[in-house]
Amino acid sequence: MPHGRSIREGQSHFAAGRHAVAQRLESLAVDIWLGALLLFCAASGCGTSPPAVPAEASPTVDSQPAESSASASESPAPASPSAPRETWDVFYIEGSQIGHGWTRYERVTENGRELLNIKGEQSMAIRRFGQKITQQIKLESWELPDGQVLRFTSEMYDGTARITSKGVYEKGQMKIETTTLGKTQAASIPWDPSWGGFFSSEQRLEQRPLKPGEKRAFLALMPIFNQASQVTFEATGRESTELLDGKRELLHVKSTVQIGQTTIASDSWTDESGATLKSVLPSLNQVSYRTTKERALAEPAQSSNFDLGTSSVVKVERKLERPHDTRRIVYRATMPNGDPARHFESGASQMVRSIDEHNAEITVRALRPDSPQDSFPADAAPTEAERKPNGFLQSDDAEVKRLAVSVAAGETDPWKIACTLERLVRDTVRVKDFSQAVATAADVARTHEGDCTEHAVLLAAMCRARDIPARVAIGLVYFGPVGGFAYHMWTEVWIDRHWVPIDGTLGRGGIGAAHLKITHSSLEGSDSFTAFLPVIELLGQLKLEITAMDEGA
Repeated sequence: MPHGRSIREGQSHFAAGRHAVAQRLESLAVDIWLGALLLFCAASGCGTSPPAVPAEASPTVDSQPAESSASASESPAPASPSAPRETWDVFYIEGSQIGHGWTRYERVTENGRELLNIKGEQSMAIRRFGQKITQQIKLESWELPDGQVLRFTSEMYDGTARITSKGVYEKGQMKIETTTLGKTQAASIPWDPSWGGFFSSEQRLEQRPLKPGEKRAFLALMPIFNQASQVTFEATGRESTELLDGKRELLHVKSTVQIGQTTIASDSWTDESGATLKSVLPSLNQVSYRTTKERALAEPAQSSNFDLGTSSVVKVERKLERPHDTRRIVYRATMPNGDPARHFESGASQMVRSIDEHNAEITVRALRPDSPQDSFPADAAPTEAERKPNGFLQSDDAEVKRLAVSVAAGETDPWKIACTLERLVRDTVRVKDFSQAVATAADVARTHEGDCTEHAVLLAAMCRARDIPARVAIGLVYFGPVGGFAYHMWTEVWIDRHWVPIDGTLGRGGIGAAHLKITHSSLEGSDSFTAFLPVIELLGQLKLEITAMDEGA
């Protein structure tokens, strides 16, 4: 998000331009995370479909998959390949070509057993506040011919950081190992053999095409989130549909994927065989088309004008000249198709009041450890997940620990330690790189690069390394150059019964009232991705108005 420089308080040669510099705050890769997650997890309705399995070619199988004795980290036995079949898709956002995807279907024989090996890969390259970023996700699934998942792998890569997951079905459980730099975490989720894998939506549509008026629902494994989520299809009727090579009469299918409390809606159009030829993801105005390999890989005819950073900004009429010096701001949030009160959290620094089903009042105050409680809700005490290391916040990593103890060595006041670490992160992350989206604290401690996401995770991990409970907050921050609020991530630390916000991109010893919090996360396990989902329902819908403000000193 917005490129920025750190504010150096106390240095006279910065004083004149202090507020202008403050406006150039680094904002979040939330838009990039969402772009990638929507692009890939919503593949259940966006045309990444492998060819259907011919019914007559499928051998009879048991109702339960054979138990695998391999652990998630073991390599499978060699398989004998057969000629694969592929599909290709091309992706557009607001008319600009931003990426492509392919899916390969192949029958293999492994240890005398016939399996389906399905691979999918999707890539996108877009601009974010003028800087090009690239992201890629690779998915692979080994299944019985009827779609029962035996094991899978997934990999998310943004050119610098890599997150990999491996899952194996064993005795009613899907055992999953997720690896980031310096950390592998194991988890198990209950798993029913009837549930589908990454590609099950397309498989089921092609094996049994929908008819107009038909509804269908099932559970399927969502990429990256590594959890079973409900997928719902509803076929409305056939209609003339614009494709890359002209119009065709296709079946319009409304799809939803329910991940936790968040619903991702999309529209797709299928032919008589059930193949998805076009999909639209309204939250990002993203369209995918079935095409040839040559067209999918071809260079766009013209450069893209789409910029994910500027397109996600929530504009406001009232300007904030000194946003991070504000003490209290009252906002009116409006959503034409939802209730904004559901999407913002209340706590010691922010209070949300519903006005009606489409409007809410949000009061934000600049919280410090000695702030009065007023009428703001109390904060819940830290959980174990907000104290210990995990795959994103590696507070036990050697380099993270070294940085954490390099300052305030003799200090015992947790607030003073947290503020010192906040300034250290501001000064340590010297290269403001918007091409990263998923770097962990251990990555940042070594590269010293990133945007606000990297500032937030490094600061949270270093606070935990100094025995201060910490988590990340996800929301919006005022960004003066565009006159609105951009999606952002910062850090919260537990100090004297409150979660007190601090921001490593600013290093000011806390924040003002220009940060609007949507949610928070410990970044443990699947929470590292599901935490970003509440933003999805706000994209393109949220409107903000500043109704009252106390700028303070």
